[in-house]
Amino acid sequence: MLLRRSPLKKKQNDNDGTCSTLPLSSPRGTTSRNNKQSGLSMSTTTIPGDDLKHILTVTTGVMMVVLLAILSTSMTFHGGGGITSFGRKAFHGRTSSWKAGYYDAETFPWKGMSRPASKILSDRRHRSTFSTSTNEKDGLTNDTSNFNDKSPFYLELRKSYESFFPPDHRHRSLDVVKSLQNYQLDAYSNPFYDIHNCPDIPPEGYPFQWNLWNEVLAQWPADDTEPPASGTIYQGLCIFDFERDHDKALRYRDDELPFIVRGDPAVAETVERWNTPYYLQALLGDVPQGVEYSDNSDFLYWTNANSRPDADWKPPTQHLEMTYLEWMEKANVTDERLVQPGMPHYYFKVVGCASGGQRNGVDHDGGSTTQQPCSILSAGEHVPYLMDEMPFYTQTHSSLYIKDTVQGTETKAINCRFGMKGVKATNHFDGERNFVTVFQGVRRMILAHPDQCSKLALFPPRPSIGPSFHGGLESSRFERISRLRFCHGERSGVATGR
Repeated sequence: MLLRRSPLKKKQNDNDGTCSTLPLSSPRGTTSRNNKQSGLSMSTTTIPGDDLKHILTVTTGVMMVVLLAILSTSMTFHGGGGITSFGRKAFHGRTSSWKAGYYDAETFPWKGMSRPASKILSDRRHRSTFSTSTNEKDGLTNDTSNFNDKSPFYLELRKSYESFFPPDHRHRSLDVVKSLQNYQLDAYSNPFYDIHNCPDIPPEGYPFQWNLWNEVLAQWPADDTEPPASGTIYQGLCIFDFERDHDKALRYRDDELPFIVRGDPAVAETVERWNTPYYLQALLGDVPQGVEYSDNSDFLYWTNANSRPDADWKPPTQHLEMTYLEWMEKANVTDERLVQPGMPHYYFKVVGCASGGQRNGVDHDGGSTTQQPCSILSAGEHVPYLMDEMPFYTQTHSSLYIKDTVQGTETKAINCRFGMKGVKATNHFDGERNFVTVFQGVRRMILAHPDQCSKLALFPPRPSIGPSFHGGLESSRFERISRLRFCHGERSGVATGR
C-alpha cells in the first residue's frame, strides 16, 4: 500500500506562518526560499513487525512541497472492513507455484554473495569478465548499461536473483505483498467522505483531522509501539488503487493533498526483492554506512549551522558508521526489556543519487560504484544502486511520484533509513514534496496541517540561522505539555508497514 501526502493548502489565506525543512539542494544552515510553502508537521514511530524488528523508509525530495507516499507491506485498507490480515506463510509459499520446490531460502544462490568493502578497485579489475549483451531468450538482466550501478557485483547479484525470481511477474509480486500483511486495523469514519471511495474532486476541508491530545494520542500514545487494542485508528486519508484510481490520485497530487496509494506492481517488485532472505545482506554487504545513535528513542535532526554553539551544548545524536549486519546485531532485539524508550537506539541509513542529472565524481566509463554527495542529509558518498532498486523514482520523466523532472545537475537524493523498534522522529516540518516508501516493518506517522505549527512545540527562529522546522521535546515531555498548551492541535494518524 502506498500512502501519499502533501502539504494541505489553506483555502482562504496564504500560509505565511508555516514552517519548512531545507530542500535537498540547499546547503546546511541555509533557509529555503520555499519557507512560505505549505507543509506537514510529522512525527513517526517505528513499530515492530513479526520477526523483523526494523523498517526502512525511502524519501526523495523531487517536488516543491511536501508530498508523502508510503508503501505498506504489512497491512492494507479494504472496503468498509478496514485493514485485513492475510496471515504469514512460508516465504513465497502461496505465489511460487511457477517454480515448485524452491521454497527453501538456503538454496538461494545469492546467499553467499556480499558487496565487498573495497569495491571500486575490484570492480575495475574484473570489469571485462562480465557479458554486456542482452539475453532475449530468458529475459534476464545481462547489461550493466541498464543500471545506475555499473559494478560487476550488482550485475551478478541481479542476474542471480532474476534466475530464481524472473522479473515482470506482477501478480507474483503483488501477491507477495499480500502474503506479508499481518495487521488488522479499522479506521474511524468521518462525516464528509469515505476514505475507500473518495470523490473525484477533493472535498473542502480534506483531509479530516482529529484532536491531537484528546483523541489521537489518548488512544495511541507516541511511545507505544503496539497498535491500539481496539483495532481502530484515526485515518482520514483517501486510499487509491494505483491502476483503477490513477487519474484521481493525480488530481489530489496536483492539488497538493495527501493520500494513500496501493497496488503498484513496480513497487511490489522492490518489496519482493527486499523481503527475500539474504538479498539486502548481499546488496549492502561489507560497506559501512551512516548510523545515528541516540541514548533514547527520540531522534532530532540537527546540523552544525552555528559555528559558535553554546558551551554546554552537545549534539542530540551521534553519527557513527556500521555495516548492515553490524547494525542488525544491535537493532534486531527481541527482548522487550532492551528496547524501552529510555534505552539506546540506532538508525541506519543509506543515501543514493537518483538518475537524471549530472553527478560529480561518477566514473562514466563504468568503474565507480559510489558518487559524490547530492543531498544535504549526508556528507558521505552516495551509492548508485538505490535508483536501480527503485526505478519508480526515476526523475527523468514525470509520473505519479515525480511531478517536476530533473534538469541539468538538479538530481535529488534518495534517503533510505532502517529504524529499530521504537525509533521516533521528533516533530518537524517538511518544506518540499517527499514520497516515503515503507518496504519492511511498520511505521506510524502522525500528520498535521501547517496551520498547527504554532501548537507543536517547534524551536523558535534564530536571527543568525533563520526559522526552525523541528521540535526538540522528547515525546513524553511533549505529551505532558500538550495537555496545557497544545490541547487544540489537530492531526491525522496512519500506521503503515509490513
